[in-house]
Amino acid sequence: MDPFGPEKYFYLIRIQFLGFRYHGWQKQPGVKTIQGMVEKTIHYVLGRDAKFKVLGASRTDAMVSAEDFPFELFINQELEDSFLQEFDNNLPSDIHALSIETVSAEFNIIQDVTMKEYHYHFSCAENKNPFRASFDTHIASELNILQMKRGAEIFQGEHNFTSYSYPHEPGVCKERIVDECNVSESNNPDGYIFKVKSKGFMRHQMRYMMGALFEVGKGNLTLIELKDSLSDNSSSVLPPKAPASGLRLFRVQY
Repeated sequence: MDPFGPEKYFYLIRIQFLGFRYHGWQKQPGVKTIQGMVEKTIHYVLGRDAKFKVLGASRTDAMVSAEDFPFELFINQELEDSFLQEFDNNLPSDIHALSIETVSAEFNIIQDVTMKEYHYHFSCAENKNPFRASFDTHIASELNILQMKRGAEIFQGEHNFTSYSYPHEPGVCKERIVDECNVSESNNPDGYIFKVKSKGFMRHQMRYMMGALFEVGKGNLTLIELKDSLSDNSSSVLPPKAPASGLRLFRVQY
């Protein structure tokens, strides 16, 4: 039996969130997640009898934030024009509903993505700022930002990202195309942003890439070694991935 009944409606909803107190997007037992909070709020607005399912465009790690995160809502009733405002009003202050639009039954929120853009915010100021800890990774040692900018350029293009992939993902294609990749100054004092655009990312790929660039900035990894890590026969063992708190999903395009 179809749990949604004879009528089905499909909506693309975009939200933004500060992920510092959440265990990622995907609902998991015993921990607070963005999906869990979204579903709880929808039930509150529409009532416990509402039949629906939500599917996110991407998984995010614990503490990762998003400036534009799409999810699809499959539901058995047509939503009122006031739904988005009511939904937003009842979300916690660290989650904000941006927009809603109707999509067709053929729309696939995962497969139809044309571009994802991630930003990683970091600083290397002499004195760390605890009020930025929820969205900005502080590196205590001095970083050679110019070398990091050169390293980011090496990631651009089509490469084998096996050295930057989660070790327990057998069968996942490790050949990826990075359309844009750069390190630039942010608006915060002593702050920087690592920006990457690609159609698809592997689990933890951005954090492994950022971790490698941190090692470049510290002088522990050369640009030649970084380039070698992207070759098909690379045996590189790269440093641990960067902390999650500096990472933001900036934009998802369809």
